[in-house]
Amino acid sequence: MDANASQPRRNAQQIYQALMAMTPEKRSEALANNPQLRMFLQNVERQRMMQLNMMRQQQEQQQQQQQQQQQQQQPQQTPISQSSLEQQPNQRIIQPNGQSNFIQQTLNNASPVINGESIAGLHTSGINLGLKENVPIPGQLNRKYSKPKILRTPGQTNDINANNEYSGNLMKNFDEWSKRLKNADKSIDLNVALYEKLIKKDASYQDWTNDNSKSDLNLILKNKIIKNYQFYEKIKSERMQSIQKGSNSNELINEMWGDGYSGYGNGFTSGKIQIIYPENSKMGSNELPLKLNHNSIKNIDELIPIRLEFDTDRDGFQLNDTFIWNLNDDFELIKIISLQIIEDYQMPGNKEKISNKIIQSVKDQINEYYPIVENLSIDLRFPITLDITISNNQLIDKFDWDIFNGENNPEEFAEIMCDELSLPGEFKTAISHCIREQCQIYMKSLNMIGYTFDSASKIPDDLSKIARTGYDQVLQPRYLMGDYTPTVNELTIANFEKIIKERERDARRKKRTATRGRRGGFVLPDLHDMPKTFRTTLPNGILPGGADVGVEVDGYIEEPDKIDVPLRQQDARRLYIEEMAQINEKLIQERNKIHQWLHLVRERRMRGAQLGAGVRRNGKNEISIKFVWR
Repeated sequence: MDANASQPRRNAQQIYQALMAMTPEKRSEALANNPQLRMFLQNVERQRMMQLNMMRQQQEQQQQQQQQQQQQQQPQQTPISQSSLEQQPNQRIIQPNGQSNFIQQTLNNASPVINGESIAGLHTSGINLGLKENVPIPGQLNRKYSKPKILRTPGQTNDINANNEYSGNLMKNFDEWSKRLKNADKSIDLNVALYEKLIKKDASYQDWTNDNSKSDLNLILKNKIIKNYQFYEKIKSERMQSIQKGSNSNELINEMWGDGYSGYGNGFTSGKIQIIYPENSKMGSNELPLKLNHNSIKNIDELIPIRLEFDTDRDGFQLNDTFIWNLNDDFELIKIISLQIIEDYQMPGNKEKISNKIIQSVKDQINEYYPIVENLSIDLRFPITLDITISNNQLIDKFDWDIFNGENNPEEFAEIMCDELSLPGEFKTAISHCIREQCQIYMKSLNMIGYTFDSASKIPDDLSKIARTGYDQVLQPRYLMGDYTPTVNELTIANFEKIIKERERDARRKKRTATRGRRGGFVLPDLHDMPKTFRTTLPNGILPGGADVGVEVDGYIEEPDKIDVPLRQQDARRLYIEEMAQINEKLIQERNKIHQWLHLVRERRMRGAQLGAGVRRNGKNEISIKFVWR
């Protein structure tokens, strides 16, 4: 809308009608592009506010006069003024539809500021727009539609003496409009429902605010915290005094802590406070103390593979086990380990004798140990063969290992391999032991033939067929893929017995070949037949690879109860047995007679009349012989 002088002059009523006919977007655009229109609306609003102030002053004077007259006429009744109603917290003013929304949208959308005041500030909630006396008022802004209706709170009386122009009927409750629509058989508008919901929330919030304003919640919480703090401080001081009194005078301090338990299995709790260390506790232990020093911790681990193989015929007990021993550890720990092994495997017999044999075997293997030489310039790889049997699981594998590379860690390799094949923890220690044991066998062979452990030395013919140098190809040949592939077998009882017999046969063969030398010289280890790991089953039903030697809880034995047979049934059974015995005896006698008669017939060779004279005829030409069999 353009406000140029060439267009005909319009009054305020026409301007408001034109603005109300526009959409909110066009209305805000028109106000933003016409500063003269905004100035005009601002002046109209100022005049309206001045006129309203004058009307309010006149109204207050009239109310005061009316109150004085009513007090003189009816001194027992106190009128309620309009100003007092406006101060009630639960009152709401109902505005006519269209006018307030129009001015709110029109002035709020026009955001420019004129002379320090925004156009949105020209609107005041709850007061209808009025103009000067010489300016005509639009029909939609008629005064009869601008009378505010005041919402009264529940329980409030209707005795309100105010100006008829600004006073209206009070709402009896918050659902008055919806009830009126229901009584008139009309649908409830969404705006009416939303309006009633809002005024209900406002009223409930106002009630909550009034209740909380009467009591200070922070003060109550503060007093509670202070009270608890003082209580605990008092307890702390009393207990500290009690402890100091008991420690200084060596007196009982049951004044604070009470009598507690009194003797028997519970002990006494009213005595002096004492600190009980583990060595003084009631729970004893048969384990020997392990003592470590700083030097043993700082030294680099030198791990030695230990294999324990004892036979019942040779040593008096059966044991097959493997473990790793650190050369830097105190040798006194061997005694502790041997006693623990005897306890774990529940070995019968003289424990001291068994322990001495285990200790002597460990000493011999430690004395035969050859340290691993680390030299990255030597490219020499030896095959490692794994044949490990734990419980009913067997692992078979073969791979190459560089024994001169210090970065190769058997423990890490075993852990990764067990994770890939989902093997229990017993296989980790067994795999690492096999790798270290076979590396030790190769080191022993190299030392025996005089290998200098440098890149210039030549490998003897005895080891050149086994060791490998350089890389021809990454993958193994196809005909060797089966040997270099890990295999996990689940053994049956027949396979288990077969493996035991093979181990016994190999043990006897190794004893025979152990004394044979090479032309009277030293004897190299058998590099083509590496030792196999066959651990004795641990008598434990919880750990993997163990055997449950306890009482079977899954099975049961049926033991029927004794049943008493009546005497009458026993007599009848006895008579039946005697009768059957007599019948059998008669049958046996008849059978013997028939056999005797047949024997006589065969001897005498009776024919014709002789045969008929010895048998009974039945009136026909046939012979009838009665045979009685059992």
